[in-house]
Amino acid sequence: MESIILSAGQSARMGINKALLEINGKRVLDILLAKLNLISTSIYIILGDNYAEVEKYLQTSKQMSKKIELIFNENHMKGMFTSVIKGFQQTSAQDYVLLQMIDQPFVGIELYEQLMKNVDDYNMIFQPASGSADSVKPGHPLIFSKEFKEVLLNNPGWKNLRNVIRACESQRKFYFTDDESIFMNLNTPEDVKKYQRRSGNGNTII
Repeated sequence: MESIILSAGQSARMGINKALLEINGKRVLDILLAKLNLISTSIYIILGDNYAEVEKYLQTSKQMSKKIELIFNENHMKGMFTSVIKGFQQTSAQDYVLLQMIDQPFVGIELYEQLMKNVDDYNMIFQPASGSADSVKPGHPLIFSKEFKEVLLNNPGWKNLRNVIRACESQRKFYFTDDESIFMNLNTPEDVKKYQRRSGNGNTII
């Protein structure tokens, strides 16, 4: 499986580059890479104005590996969807693709593995969720098939990822879980304080 990490945002509400934000002494990017290195054949980190800062940090990071490639998204100011496109353009047409947001580092390796076990040859989108088939609350990260890549890249008219997913709704498969980490986002300094307390108590996997 190939992995894409979206990290080209401006982090305006956070006030600091989210990739290098520390949670209990660990950088968010290192937290993610420690897990994605175990399950990915290639990892593409999509960056914007933070490219040079992240590149410099990774030169000394223990999580840096040959499978990691930094990609500059020259259109990052036009929104996250441009980074999605940029990421999928890097991937091969041979494997599943995991789409990971930089601000969601709390998903444990066990959930990644369960999500991978949920893939099949029919569906194109594999997504963790809470609830039931009658009341679904979708979460992140998502896994996409190579067929989804074709749908995404062969139609330049798409406006956002949500519209592409809706167009493929009949081939979206949910993996239902009680794991709250699929909804835990780092958007503000208050989020950092909240989740540091939880992870410090052993309730969050980092």
